[in-house]
Amino acid sequence: MSLCFCAHCRDGYRGLGADPDELAAAVRRALAPAWADGSADAGLPAIEKLLGADLAALTLKWRTDTAGSLQEQVVAAVRAAAPSGFRVLMHADPVPYHCGANAGVDPARVLGHADGLVLPCTGGPAAREAMLTPFAPYRREHTVLAANFTVVSGMGGSPGTLAEDAAHAAALGATELRLYHAGLASDTDLAAVRAALA
Repeated sequence: MSLCFCAHCRDGYRGLGADPDELAAAVRRALAPAWADGSADAGLPAIEKLLGADLAALTLKWRTDTAGSLQEQVVAAVRAAAPSGFRVLMHADPVPYHCGANAGVDPARVLGHADGLVLPCTGGPAAREAMLTPFAPYRREHTVLAANFTVVSGMGGSPGTLAEDAAHAAALGATELRLYHAGLASDTDLAAVRAALA
């Protein structure tokens, strides 16, 4: 669930009307069966099922407000230190409760302060659509939506379909192409990437 119960977050839950001790106990109760039996459920629907809609919404609000504030502060700090014209891009996922290297963001909020996003687009047409289309309504004239494709076959990439994949991403609004991780790609993978880029 990626919920934190540090003193700051406990105060935040309290400020939104939840008793942090009761919330922590509810999370432990909800996760006990998953820890005992394993679970493939993920995402907000699973959290709503486990915690109930009200607590799931409350924890998501705290998470998105806190993350959004941090993102705004970081972008402002980078802008203050960077030369004029420096673009600030963030790796992101349009699903606010997602965790990892591509942190979940609120599409409207993040594009209100960042110059653009780097979005993971490996995984086929549906994955690209899920990554790119939520940002379309919030793009400004110079917003960057960089489609990030894994080009290492051993990491699940498909360098042989890069040209088609990139064209599809562009049709969905991608403005740039990123290749992950070309430094780890085999000679065969790199040859496929060169052919696609040609």
